[in-house]
Amino acid sequence: MLKVSKDFIFFLFLSLLLVAFSIVGIYALRADLDPYGGGLKTIQAYIALAIELCCLVFIANNLKHFRITGLTLFVSIWLFIIIILGILTSGYRIFKDLIYVSLWPITYITAFLLTRKDKSYLNRSKYIFIYIFIIAIFFFFIIVTQLRSLNPFSYISASNHIFYPLLLTPWILLINRSLFRNTLIIILFFSALVSFKRSAIIIVCIISLFYIFVGYLRKKSKYNVLKYFVASSMIVIFFYVFSIYNNYSEGYITDRLENIQNDEGSGRISIWKDIIEIQKESNLFEWIFGHGHFTVIDYYHYSAHNDFIEVLFNYGLIAFILYVLLYFILFKRFIHFRKKNNSIYISYGASLIIFITLSIVSHLIVYHTYFIYLAFYWGAIEAIAINETKVLTT
Repeated sequence: MLKVSKDFIFFLFLSLLLVAFSIVGIYALRADLDPYGGGLKTIQAYIALAIELCCLVFIANNLKHFRITGLTLFVSIWLFIIIILGILTSGYRIFKDLIYVSLWPITYITAFLLTRKDKSYLNRSKYIFIYIFIIAIFFFFIIVTQLRSLNPFSYISASNHIFYPLLLTPWILLINRSLFRNTLIIILFFSALVSFKRSAIIIVCIISLFYIFVGYLRKKSKYNVLKYFVASSMIVIFFYVFSIYNNYSEGYITDRLENIQNDEGSGRISIWKDIIEIQKESNLFEWIFGHGHFTVIDYYHYSAHNDFIEVLFNYGLIAFILYVLLYFILFKRFIHFRKKNNSIYISYGASLIIFITLSIVSHLIVYHTYFIYLAFYWGAIEAIAINETKVLTT
């Protein structure tokens, strides 16, 4: 009789929750597509709670596999402090805020313990997130088609739905089959163009260049002609796809890219200045412990679109110092993979490109949605890294 482990049953259940969380989250991004007037966000919050409860049970039963590393220590401290800050500052929203702020750290720890017990869960997780990537791309095009049928281009000048597949890029780059991997990267590039989201387009371009340079041009191989052919072919395809869709949009993509300086990143610089002025008027308690989760919107009606400002405003100086430390920890791990010439090097680099770029011009760590894709990735990879074993990808 075939025996199925408790870990595998947990993993399957968690995978179903992650798929549901992603589908609901994609539709919840557009209020005009939500017939329940925000009900989808509530449903996603309940799914997030289910994910956390499921993960907490797993963590409680597997704490013996926990190991202290720079990143796991950071996540543990961050989780503890962010819960304390939530209790101090959230008020009547405390339950909802705690669900949101604890989701990504709990997800990270779960991925770490799961992969620490059995490294094959890195591959299994990869398959799940590839599946979610395909689903996210599918629903992205459905939603964009629906919205643009109402008012082409101008109605959806920048679609945030693209961030769901974009945050899954590190998982895509773990695929060993180059044809499948390259095909998904090209699809992602086209999707970023369709979204008109400048940050997404820039991120995909940087990742693609990094991928082509490290994965093909710099890589030592006895098939030099083939690797140069593949690299040049991908570059030609990127330029061709960009040219075709830019012409189809009547130059809208190039116009948006050229206007970055003129519109100050859709007014981001003005937003940053205004929120910094509000921060200056904060009292001592607010400087140290923050104003509360996602309270920038309460004070300014807009997100700060910058995680450094958002973390300082929401969580205070203690969390801000920790947040800055996170970059050093991640970069140190990135250097580790570079020295080891590990197959994870490219995908880890992609995760940093995404994290750094979006943290500067958007928000990630304060968001409870697609950031869990990166958190799960970092958790699984950290478990692999401390074992110093060769990563098997298929």
